[in-house]
Amino acid sequence: GLNVSNKLNIHFPITYKSTMMGWRKGIYSYNIIDQASGQNLVATIKSSVIVDAIEKDRTEKFLLLTFLLLLGLFLSKVLAHWLAKPLRVMILLSNNIEKIIGSDEKIIYPNSNIREFQQLSDSLQSMSINLSESLKIEQLFHHNLEKEVKKRTEELSLVIDSTGMGIWDWYIETGVVVVNERWAEIIGYTLDELSPITIDTWLGRCHPDDLIESGRLLEEYWQGKHPLYVFELRMKHKQGHWVW
Repeated sequence: GLNVSNKLNIHFPITYKSTMMGWRKGIYSYNIIDQASGQNLVATIKSSVIVDAIEKDRTEKFLLLTFLLLLGLFLSKVLAHWLAKPLRVMILLSNNIEKIIGSDEKIIYPNSNIREFQQLSDSLQSMSINLSESLKIEQLFHHNLEKEVKKRTEELSLVIDSTGMGIWDWYIETGVVVVNERWAEIIGYTLDELSPITIDTWLGRCHPDDLIESGRLLEEYWQGKHPLYVFELRMKHKQGHWVW
């Protein structure tokens, strides 16, 4: 029989400064005694075989770890893109909602498998529909209002033209006075001759005696004593005489 020693011997060359290089060049040995013959046998194995196996295992683990890391980064980027894409679309649509609604384009927010994103998408979709309907109602209201104003303006113009009525508007806040061509004709002028027309244009052509009563009635109107300001007065014609 053989008697194998439990003692493992390792021999390192002392000429290598690097421990790893010395280990690679080292030798592992076992003492084996043949009990029949009494001979002492030595079994040896190069440590480079063990070092190579350790380095191979370490390299494989490093490559596996690197692969898993890159895979994780790739998957996280894909996941982030997948999660953020519907959100980006929602933001883009929301930022341009007024322009889109104004162009009568249909707004469709994206669906998502994520509950929170889907709830947000549904809310934005509902909001855009309500805004679109409100805008259509408002546009219809303004369209009808413009038609009504145009109709009333044409009717008023027809009445004024058919009766030969001179009209004037006094914007008290700015002092601007707007009159029509007929008003200027009554006192013998054209609008170009009177321009620029202000309240002084009117005051400078009123009869002095009428201005006193006109001022009193105007003051009472401002105080709320009269619902309307109505007064007939004389205006000085271009040729020098007074006209009502």
